Amino acid sequence: MTQNKILTPFYYLAGAKTLIIGILFLAITTLLSYFSFCRFDGLIDIHFSKPIYFPFTRFLLDQIIGWLLTCIFFCLGFLFCGAGRWPRAIDLLGTTIFARIPLVIAPLMAFIFPNLIPTNVTPSNLLNIDFGKILMLALISIVGTILHIILLYNAYKVCFNLTGTKLKLSFILIIVLGEILTKIPIIYQLLF
Repeated sequence: MTQNKILTPFYYLAGAKTLIIGILFLAITTLLSYFSFCRFDGLIDIHFSKPIYFPFTRFLLDQIIGWLLTCIFFCLGFLFCGAGRWPRAIDLLGTTIFARIPLVIAPLMAFIFPNLIPTNVTPSNLLNIDFGKILMLALISIVGTILHIILLYNAYKVCFNLTGTKLKLSFILIIVLGEILTKIPIIYQLLF
């Protein structure tokens, strides 16, 4: 079976290489997020806001917490499956941070085109908003999120050596429960 190197890079890359590349992109994504008011406050969430001052550390913590929670949820999903094998920590950390690379697309677009996000939306100026630009940014963000989920799936598959129904069901469970758990206000207050 031929592998698509873009969607399944973990058959070719792992360990320290993915970790270093992932950390580099995490830093770039964090910087772009800070300057474009783009938040990643969950496993797969992307939010744009009007210019409100948040310290740089908030944007950095969004990235790091999202990455580490993914690792934790992957381990819990593996325990739920009861099959496969435990990965090396560097492979788990490297592949999951590498899977975040497509998330750079959204804050990059918002940084390059800062007027895409309306800042003073009121009922009186609602008709003046260019919804075409907002739709373009939304579609680009959705593509980045889909690529992120595909890479996460492949990272989970390769790291834990899972296949079949256990892989698919546990991955879906990880994403759904992970999103729910990152939205519980108590956890949100503690982590963010």
